[in-house]
Amino acid sequence: MSFQLWPAIDVLGGRVVRLRQGDYDAITTYDTPVETLLDTVASFADGLHVVNLDGARDGDAEPGSLLKRLLAESPVPVEIGGGLRTMGALAEAFEQGAARVIIGSRAVEDAAFVREAVGHFGADRVVVGVDLKDGRPATRGWTETADLSADQLLESLSDDDVETVIVTDVQTDGMMQGPNHALIRRLVESFPELEIIASGGVAAVDDLAALRDTGAAGAVFGRAWLDGVLTPDALRAFREVA
Repeated sequence: MSFQLWPAIDVLGGRVVRLRQGDYDAITTYDTPVETLLDTVASFADGLHVVNLDGARDGDAEPGSLLKRLLAESPVPVEIGGGLRTMGALAEAFEQGAARVIIGSRAVEDAAFVREAVGHFGADRVVVGVDLKDGRPATRGWTETADLSADQLLESLSDDDVETVIVTDVQTDGMMQGPNHALIRRLVESFPELEIIASGGVAAVDDLAALRDTGAAGAVFGRAWLDGVLTPDALRAFREVA
């Protein structure tokens, strides 16, 4: 399987934003028209990674008009997360056009829910977001941390028939200083049965190449793409050799 490219759009208060290290007080807002963003991803992306930050923080998964538009109009498959903490919320996301759903906080707090979701919707449609802060899973929009290690959580997910995990190092997210390659490599080597997609810190094509070399299945990147540092031409060129 080729290395997957997942540009990210985070939505807060009906606008496209990026947070630095998950800090809701460190927000960059983007006014790029949605149609421009969607036209751009069509040329290089395997899918679009969309996060409802209001839902992630507050547990309210109700999508606003922007989220609904992204789900309905994206030219590539959309995976969506943020506040998806009930089976009903997962089903609604699929009904609105999601190709995959991302379970975050609920996966940390309730293994039975993950098993139920995978069993009902299929492992190819249910992804778990593992957001790590100081080495521990972060929940509730990264405002809390769980009392277990990353390895303990991934071991549990593997036992629950999860196939794909998006690992975000909160310390690198939105910082444009490079991913935590060592963390991703270690987790890939420790859990070969999981498809691990890396998120956080990507600032250049070289970062994507380095993540590919760790054995990761792909990368999620937001700020570098939205800021125009990772251009569509550069991403298309990388895709041709990835």
